[in-house]
Amino acid sequence: MGSVDKRKGSTNCWKLTKELSLCCPLVCLPPLCGVAAKWLQEPCALQHIVAEPEGLGQRFLALPSHSLNETERRLLDEDGVLVIPGLLDNANIRELMIEALWQGGIPPHNVSLPNQWVSNGAIRALVRDGPFGQLAASALSVPSVRLTNSAAWFKKRAETPGPSQRWHVDDHLTDCPTCQSIGVWIALTDAPQALEFVLGSHQAEHDCKHYASAHDNVDQHCIEDRFARRLREARGREALKTLSFRAGDVALIAGKLWHRGRSHRQRRHSISLRFSPSGTRFERELTTDMGRSYYYRFLPEACAGLEGPLFPVVHPRDLDSFSSLQWPLVVTWRDFFLARFWRLVYEFRVFAGMLLFTDCSHVSK
Repeated sequence: MGSVDKRKGSTNCWKLTKELSLCCPLVCLPPLCGVAAKWLQEPCALQHIVAEPEGLGQRFLALPSHSLNETERRLLDEDGVLVIPGLLDNANIRELMIEALWQGGIPPHNVSLPNQWVSNGAIRALVRDGPFGQLAASALSVPSVRLTNSAAWFKKRAETPGPSQRWHVDDHLTDCPTCQSIGVWIALTDAPQALEFVLGSHQAEHDCKHYASAHDNVDQHCIEDRFARRLREARGREALKTLSFRAGDVALIAGKLWHRGRSHRQRRHSISLRFSPSGTRFERELTTDMGRSYYYRFLPEACAGLEGPLFPVVHPRDLDSFSSLQWPLVVTWRDFFLARFWRLVYEFRVFAGMLLFTDCSHVSK
């Protein structure tokens, strides 16, 4: 009798376990989904909002402006890079900027998302009140420019100085010969042997092997060897050049100029801003840039003009218009994971040789 009861108990226990295994997911799934959905709407912990340091905007407004003269314009046109010495000649501003950069994060040295001006008040003040938008407009010879990207850089001390980046161009936009962009690179500390350039490369096409795009993932040895030699012969002078900077120096870098960063025995901090004429269209590679993908909710439609809080007009300065734009642009965990997912989709399309961009040829500018 006892053995029968044990068998019945075992059978009942097995039935209960089976029923629970079927029921528990049905009972628990909705609450779990609710928790997950709520968590996905939370701000992404990889983004850090930094308030604007008090009085920083006024300090930027007090800086002198600079417009290119004919000699500077000729050098920038020929070489693709031009150094403006001491344009940020204010040690207090530079110290405040470095402190704010570390608070907001400098990838990959501490956790943060790219394009930091959308969350870092110090960089926002630099963009809004500094003389760099006007400088970019002068370099591009256009009446108005928009900011398209920002980046913060920190290079550790290196036992042996050498390249710390691949050869690259900042402007990956293809099939748009009339499109222009200019980078403004700002040295916040002394930066010996900081950047290496292939002078004149912004006006020439290379014949190096590449993957997916001639402006990205290019044979590195070919760029500094065959391509640089061809430019040296065409220019009648050396094409490869490494530049050093003092704290406060600013470099204008043409968007299609091949260059790379270098590390030195001395650590360095810098900021770079990228500008395009206000009439630039949001198309092709601009729509797939990883640094903007986290902020997809704030992007304009493909083939439309650059506009909205991600692409503010910086010159001419209009404080009311700039201040009316949404800021900070907070990224949620949902934004983060969707951006990663769409990047994987893009990489698959590249690998499969599929159409990568919306055709904007039928849309008038």
